[in-house]
Amino acid sequence: MKYLSINNDLMLIKHGNGIFIDSYSLKTMELIKHLTKKDFYLNDENIIDIHRIEFYSNFYLAMNIEINDEKNLLDLFTFPNIQHIRRLENCYLILYLPLNNYWIIKQKNDNNQMDLCLLDQNGQINRLNIIENEDIIGMRLFGKDFFLVIKQNNKNSIQMQLFQKL
Repeated sequence: MKYLSINNDLMLIKHGNGIFIDSYSLKTMELIKHLTKKDFYLNDENIIDIHRIEFYSNFYLAMNIEINDEKNLLDLFTFPNIQHIRRLENCYLILYLPLNNYWIIKQKNDNNQMDLCLLDQNGQINRLNIIENEDIIGMRLFGKDFFLVIKQNNKNSIQMQLFQKL
C-alpha cells in the first residue's frame, strides 16, 4: 500500500485505508487541504478502501480501491478539483513513469491472467507484450517518446520491446 505521493510542490499523504488524504505544500510544509473519501465518492454508499495513491503533474491522481471487500478497481481523477475521469476494473497500479506520464498497471484479461500494460492520464491502455514465463529485467525511458522493456524468459533468452508514446 502506498501512503505517500509527491509531485512538484505537492505532497499527498493517505491515512489508513483512505479515511482521509492530506495535501501539503512542500515549499511551506503547510496543509493545503484535508480530503475525505466523500470528496472523491460523494454519492457512493459502498464501503471503499483506498489502497494506493499515485499523483503526478499536480493534475492527476490514480487510486487503487476496493469496494465492499470484493471488487478491486483503479480510479483516475483530476486534481485538485477531484473530477472522476475513469474507472478501470480488474486493474492494479504498479508504477508511475514521471517523464512520460504513464503508469504501469496489471490488468486481468479474458483468460483470467494478468497482463502488464501502460496507462496514460486519459485512461488509454496499451498492453505490453510480456507473458507469464518472462521476467522484466529492465525498463528505460528514451526522451519524451519512447519506452523500452527488457525481458528474459525461462530459457534465458533476452528480448527488448520498444513502445512509442501515442
